[in-house]
Amino acid sequence: YRPEEKVYVKGYVRQRYRGAIAAVSGDGTLVVEGPGGMTWRYPIKLSAQGSFDHVFNEATAPTGPYRIHFEHHEQPQCGSVEILKEAYRTPEFDLKLNAPEQVPLDREFKVRLTAQYYAGGQASERPIRWRVTQFPYAWTPKAYTGFFFSSDGRFSGRERFQGSQAMEREDVTDAQGSATLALNPATEATGQPRTYVVEATVTGADDQTVTTTQRVLALPAVVLGLKMPRY
Repeated sequence: YRPEEKVYVKGYVRQRYRGAIAAVSGDGTLVVEGPGGMTWRYPIKLSAQGSFDHVFNEATAPTGPYRIHFEHHEQPQCGSVEILKEAYRTPEFDLKLNAPEQVPLDREFKVRLTAQYYAGGQASERPIRWRVTQFPYAWTPKAYTGFFFSSDGRFSGRERFQGSQAMEREDVTDAQGSATLALNPATEATGQPRTYVVEATVTGADDQTVTTTQRVLALPAVVLGLKMPRY
């Protein structure tokens, strides 16, 4: 979408009980999460068919990635979709993030940023705004014949997912147009599997911003299984 374009959102909410699928009634909230931690919440009333529609058209909405999801009183998060708002004007530089797709939970990992002008040369000494958010990730170890692993609640019990609040940090690219952000899952309160969403926004000399994101899965470094006869 261009910044001035409206975003038409349509949703259908269903519940499944004992194999039967039925429409959901009642009220809910449509949540739009934008760049820089901006959030909009809209009250929604579901129709008799369990559907809703909404037009997202905020004049102050910046360019960058957006995540839209629906919240119902019986389900904190029900479905989600991601969109991207980009300026019509072509950016002068390209922005890339480089990080491993999966990392262990017991050690630090780094996300590297590179900003390079399309005309050639590095985008040096340009302001960077980092933002890091965490989300729970459902994970089970790979099955091995004859081995028995503990239940899905083996890490940190069965309590609700805990993660640090969204982290925001200001930085500047170096002479090579690069920067590095270090993250350490071992400092979290629990060892639950999680997804890190790293968002970097660089401001060019013409005050135009370019944003890109990188997802990193943080999984347990060690999984314990026992091989035993089963009856």
